[in-house]
Amino acid sequence: MLQQNQPDQALAAFRRSAEANPNYANAYYGAGLVFISQKQYTDAQQMFQYAIDLFTAQNNSLWADRARQLFQQAQDPSA
Repeated sequence: MLQQNQPDQALAAFRRSAEANPNYANAYYGAGLVFISQKQYTDAQQMFQYAIDLFTAQNNSLWADRARQLFQQAQDPSA
């Protein structure tokens, strides 16, 4: 949905996923991507931090690193 330029629908889907399974890190990661695309960087940082914490707890260092990179991008979007 995000790729189809439907960010509100994509965000709603990620929120439903997170509500159904609060430990589903990809839901927070995806929401962070939506927020970045909408230039809502504070919200993006929050979502990526949740994703980092969950990926780390799940021993998924690859995706934790990817979320960390996007978190940093949201902190300094001009970089």
